[in-house]
This record gives sequence, structure tokens and C-alpha cells, in this order.
Amino acid sequence: MLLFDVTPLDTHWCFIERGRRVEGEALVAEDVFPRVERRIGSLRNAGPAGFVLYHGGELIVEPVSFVRPDSIPFIRKCSRFIPEYNDALANVLALAETAMPDAPRILLCETAFFHDLPEYVHTYAVPSALSEPSLRRYGGSGLCHEWVLDSLRFGSPVPPARIISIYLGENTNVAAIDAGKPVETTLGFTPVEGLSTAHACGDIDPTVVFQIQSTGLSFNDISQLLVRRSGFAGYLGRECSIAEIVRDAGRNPELAVALDIYSYQIRKYVGAFAAALGGVDAVAFVTEDMETYGDFVRTQGSTLGFLGARVAPAEAAPQGFRLTAGDSPVEVRGLFYDKWKALSARASDFLKRRTSEK
Repeated sequence: MLLFDVTPLDTHWCFIERGRRVEGEALVAEDVFPRVERRIGSLRNAGPAGFVLYHGGELIVEPVSFVRPDSIPFIRKCSRFIPEYNDALANVLALAETAMPDAPRILLCETAFFHDLPEYVHTYAVPSALSEPSLRRYGGSGLCHEWVLDSLRFGSPVPPARIISIYLGENTNVAAIDAGKPVETTLGFTPVEGLSTAHACGDIDPTVVFQIQSTGLSFNDISQLLVRRSGFAGYLGRECSIAEIVRDAGRNPELAVALDIYSYQIRKYVGAFAAALGGVDAVAFVTEDMETYGDFVRTQGSTLGFLGARVAPAEAAPQGFRLTAGDSPVEVRGLFYDKWKALSARASDFLKRRTSEK
């Protein structure tokens, strides 16, 4: 199976077949499939292809679905949420029609898991005249949060019902899950809402926009400012990543302040989501880079005593580690998210189900 993660800057891909795994990237859409073919051979033998869709809006609401004739127009219609991402994916999908015409092509949608958020959660309190159905909170990283749900159910003698899932990375976000259903998320209309990222501001008083506009910037300029030139890079006045902040804060006082902000935002949302759930059975810190975030996870886990978690020395587990004693009323885990493996399994399960339904 071939998997593609398309961003405005590049396309990362992974080919998985019977234990063989080949990864690569391409900087421009036209080079994606030639690069893949040079590495793995003819695309005719590559099998199905899965494509990550970061925002499906109100038009693509299944976590996994086939690419249909209307998929590319739908993706382009959803470009107003995160235009660079959706437009880049639409371009690669259009090329895939020629490069892999006979292969099943699958969309893996990151917002679909949150489509059925309770109305009181996804609704913005704005005038009803403006409140068209698409003006709502959508969430994100749904494929990862759903994987966390499945992992905790599989790895616990008594599957937890009330879960807080914390995705750590360049687009850190938090989700609350109750009885298998998402009930809260830090991400909103777009991924800008919620925690600060390396380049996006996160939660902000909307009137800040008008204060900035009064300096002479256009709304398009302000959008670029808040999405691409704010966050921790804006705060520090230089390019940085969340990984650098977590890794190097102990050696750099400037980064230490940024880490305090990052850690505080996470704890604040964990506390809020615990209240929204009416209690917590499990908290999972999940990351694709446990080498960088492992110590941070242990430190953050040690602050969760207020939830009733009894922290113990980290206990190794197949998919990460346990941070709480076996008799702790709240389980705290660090989970390693192998994105390509998880996406491949999800797409394969989808194909099997569709085959058995025929």
C-alpha cells in the first residue's frame, strides 16, 4: 500500500508491503509519482493508495472513504478552511488519476472523527444570520485520536470510557472522548484555534485582529501573520519548532519560557476537558517522536495527581509506557504513534470490509 501526506511545502509518502517499508518525499506535486516509481518500481504493482485529508468540512464526513469523481471538487470547496493544504492535496489526487488509474484510491480524513460533536460543543455563539451550517468547530488529528481510543481499549483489562488524548507535535492538540465518541477538541473552525503551535497563534481574543488591522495591515496579511508568523516562532522572533522547545529548554532560558507556556496550555485543557467529561479514566500523551517527547511526557504525567492519578516509575508497554501504578484510578500512558503503520491498517480494514460487503 502507498500512503501520501501532502502539505503545502512537500509530500511525504510511504510504501508498506509484507514488512517492507520505503519512505520518501517530493517538493513539487509533479515529482511525487516519478519519485515513488524510481524507489519502488512500477506503480501498477504498488497496490491501493491512501491520501491524508486534513479538513473535510461538511462535505467529507467519513474517516475513510474511496476517492470518487466528486472528491476533488469537494476538497477544493473545503479549501477555505486551510487552502494551502487542500489545494495541494487536490493537485496530487488529480495526478494520481493518471499515475495510478486502476488502483483503489482512499481518503483518510482528519476532521471526520469530530463530525458528530455535540451541538453545544461545535456551535459558535454568533448571530444566526451568519451561522450557516459550515460555520462550526471541526476538530482535527481525528485519525490519531481514534487510534488512541482503540489502543487504550485493546491494552487495558477494563477499557476506559472517559479519555483525554493529547497529540504532541508541531500541531499539538487535545481531544476528550466519552464511551467511544469525541465530546471536545481544542481545534475549531480551522486548526488555528486551540494551543499555540510553532507558527500559529492558537486561542486569541478576536479583537486583537482589529487592533492589528488598525496598523494598516489587510485582513489577508493578518491571516498570514496569525497562521504562519505567530506562535512560538513569532514569540521568540526566530524560526523554531515545538521539538526544539521541548528538547533544548533546559539549556536555553528563552526556550524555557516557551516551554512553560506550552506546558501550561496543555495542563489547562486537560483540566477543562476533565471537567467536561465529569471525570477521567485515562490520559494518553501520544507522539510520533517519542525520543524527543519522552521526558516531556513523563514530566507532564507527574503533574496529573489532581485528577487522582497515582504516578509510578515508567513501566514499558508494547506501544509506549505506563506512567501510573496498576491500582491508579486514572491510567496515564505515553503512546508512540507510528502514523504510516496506523494509516495502512486503517485503510486495509476499510478495503476488507468493503470487499466482504459485496
